Amino acid sequence: MGNGWQEVFSTNVDGRNVIGELYEENDYRVKTTQKNDDNGYISENESSKTYMPPRAAGSLITIEGQTLDELKDNLMSEGEFSSDDAQTIVDKFISAN
Repeated sequence: MGNGWQEVFSTNVDGRNVIGELYEENDYRVKTTQKNDDNGYISENESSKTYMPPRAAGSLITIEGQTLDELKDNLMSEGEFSSDDAQTIVDKFISAN
């Protein structure tokens, strides 16, 4: 590919628009919407502080993974997709190749 992120599919899963993108055949990205309101969080350790602001349901989110297994895990944890719905999205990447 060589041209950065390329859209490989656009579909609807769990009532949400899902756009799948591939980066030079080895990184995966999904653009979709937040399923539920997210209150955000603050996390800190000895050397840094991380702030994730609140997001309303329906807000655009981006979920990435370097492998399809990692992407599936992130779709479930960050995107709140069920295991079956996450697998449906992963299968779209597989069939696009």
